[in-house]
Amino acid sequence: MWADSFDQHAFIASVLITPLALVAGVFYSAERLGQPWRTLTRFDPIYYLVDATRHGYAGVHETPTWAGLTIAAVVAAGVFAAAVELLRRGWRLKA
Repeated sequence: MWADSFDQHAFIASVLITPLALVAGVFYSAERLGQPWRTLTRFDPIYYLVDATRHGYAGVHETPTWAGLTIAAVVAAGVFAAAVELLRRGWRLKA
């Protein structure tokens, strides 16, 4: 709804999603990070999804699985509520 061109679509992926995924501990353990990165990683919702997936595949995790699932559900509910509100307003929708 926000993007008018491919460049604007790519902006979200390269500026928002990629940094969150790279800081989420996909390629390393978040416990090995120094401060303040260890603390900042805990605010990344993708970190909890990665940790829950790692627990499912390898049985190794850094945070409780219930915390990851709870945070994922809260973020999903928030994004869903924002999308419903934008659709209710009809923001940038063309008839």
